Amino acid sequence: MKQADKKFNLYAVLELYPALGIAAYFLLFYVAAKLYPGGSQADLRSTGYSWINNYWCELMNHAAMNGQLNPGAGYAIIAMMFAGSAIGVFFYRLPLYCKTTASKARIIRISAALTGISGVMLFGDFHNPALLCFNLATLVTLIVALIIMLENSRKAFFAAGLLSMTLIQINNVMYYLRLGVQHIPWFQKIAISAVLLWVAVMNVKLSRFKRPISGD
Repeated sequence: MKQADKKFNLYAVLELYPALGIAAYFLLFYVAAKLYPGGSQADLRSTGYSWINNYWCELMNHAAMNGQLNPGAGYAIIAMMFAGSAIGVFFYRLPLYCKTTASKARIIRISAALTGISGVMLFGDFHNPALLCFNLATLVTLIVALIIMLENSRKAFFAAGLLSMTLIQINNVMYYLRLGVQHIPWFQKIAISAVLLWVAVMNVKLSRFKRPISGD
């Protein structure tokens, strides 16, 4: 009986890993922000982390923008690993929760794997190439996920996902075309939070259901 209970608990944790990983991300992100010494694109000599002017990725730098050592970098890196892996794991397993074709299942699993791998590498010297890979893989993943939501008549999840994807793509356009640079730091937090909360809620709701992948 004890072994059965242990297996059940471990299985439940695995099922809810995306939601738990995202919760850990927000917690560690907050801790890292509290420890950030200061400096932003608006003012290099500012004190502390600015939710308006600092990019989220600046928390992963071992040196803050004001030149001081950043003691929260480790927390931020671990937080990003949780977020990247949580997104990857959820969308990789999505065909287990919602009916779809075998071809769409293969596509979303490949893109989800790339999303997860690149997501946990968004620090250090690999940030820019990993970010580009993450953005492209995430775009494919979200498009296929939205199609699957429609196939399964999950209208609320589809609407929330469409909003999240739109915010992320607006953020990407602003970032790569350098449009409204002063607004990117706060806008990216809204976009990222929208996606993460969408994934966490879907994970909690859909983990109760298991449906086989339908054939092509």
